Amino acid sequence: MDKNTENMLAGKPYRPGTPELNRFSHLAHRLCRDYNLTTDEDTVEREMIIDRLFPQHDDGIYLQGPIHIDYGRFTKIGKNFYANFNFTILDTCPVTIGDNVVIGAGSVVTKDIPSNKIAYGNPCKIVKDNK
Repeated sequence: MDKNTENMLAGKPYRPGTPELNRFSHLAHRLCRDYNLTTDEDTVEREMIIDRLFPQHDDGIYLQGPIHIDYGRFTKIGKNFYANFNFTILDTCPVTIGDNVVIGAGSVVTKDIPSNKIAYGNPCKIVKDNK
């Protein structure tokens, strides 16, 4: 990882158009496009896309497309995660989404969401426990 990317992840000034960040974002955007073209029945293809988009994820992820992800590789997702349609992650800083989390439709996640929560909005905020 180059110094510019390290600066971005640390919340320091950075240049978004560097070759490394362009490569990361272009891949994420292509994967989002591919995911958005699948249907609920395309479970194997969706799992393969999620594996590439979110290398740090647990089992039980369901994303109701369409999805919009900045980088993906800087997001960690716990098990039993559900996101409704128009789910967006702006992961210019690392984002962790805990286990047993539900994210509402149209939400824009810009920071961590702990386990066992229901959250929604722009920006996404926790609204209640998910027990």
